[in-house]
Amino acid sequence: MKEAEEGGSDNLPETSTSKLSASLGIPEVEFVNLKEENPVATLKLLLTRRTVECHATSSP
Repeated sequence: MKEAEEGGSDNLPETSTSKLSASLGIPEVEFVNLKEENPVATLKLLLTRRTVECHATSSP
């Protein structure tokens, strides 16, 4: 796994942040503020969103 070997990824932080905020449907600035103020809540929100998307795509 390239990321594990090098300790990071080739994605720029801005790109990752914009993709994550877009996946949640919130502005990037709001996502950054939430991430800085409450990283645990941000992670839970992302995981919840990811779980919902996985269930929606795996439904018959």
